Amino acid sequence: MRDLSLEFETEFGTAKVLDRVTFTIGEGEVFGLVGETGCGKTVTALTVLRLLPSNAKITTGNVKFLGEELLSKTDAEMERLRGTKISMVFQDPATSLNPVFSVGEQITRVVRTHEDVDKRAAETRAVELFKRVGLPDPETVLRSYPHELSGGMQQRVMISMALACRPRLLIADEPTTAVDVTIQAQILELLASLRDALDMAMVFVTHDVREALLLANRIGLLKDGKLILLGAQADLLNSADPEAQAFAACAGDGQLPGTAS
Repeated sequence: MRDLSLEFETEFGTAKVLDRVTFTIGEGEVFGLVGETGCGKTVTALTVLRLLPSNAKITTGNVKFLGEELLSKTDAEMERLRGTKISMVFQDPATSLNPVFSVGEQITRVVRTHEDVDKRAAETRAVELFKRVGLPDPETVLRSYPHELSGGMQQRVMISMALACRPRLLIADEPTTAVDVTIQAQILELLASLRDALDMAMVFVTHDVREALLLANRIGLLKDGKLILLGAQADLLNSADPEAQAFAACAGDGQLPGTAS
């Protein structure tokens, strides 16, 4: 992402949301995008997938993935990329999963939309993914509806769906927000294990400094739509820069000023 600026047209006028945001992610790297509530983290992630609302306007910059410009791709080309090369885990699995279809129907549909496999092969892939993310009794989960699963199990299902077609880039948008503290630790542990096991880059979006320090190789701190810090976590923690020192001071309780607890 280079020099990306974005604004929203609202009934009250134009609101600038991102201001020349620039960062790169290497293959197999975890990039932690950290910032307080409302600073533009999720919008940054949605820009990569071209899932922005209709009142959003990109005014400067570009987004390249494996050397290809994403902002100039057609809708059909982006549809082919989403879920295959780039996948996203959203904040709240309860609103991301369709309540009227079983979990198995939803994940097999993802696989069969992008790959030429039959239903049985897709179900076998789903069971393997459920095992990988630590879901107990995966065959039963396959037949379950979302409301029959706990919040932590729903989030593991969402992670399975995001991994179903072996993406090169996974965007995890505050994946621990909608689950309790115990489950948060389990989800972080799962993402860390996936980071180590899969040759996959990851954007990990969070308002919690501790979470970023646990997972990310490099970290960017977003404030009011601007990246005010960017670098390897060790460099940020040892820097004499006042912003970096303020960031490091948040490592104890994890909370940046202005974030929801």
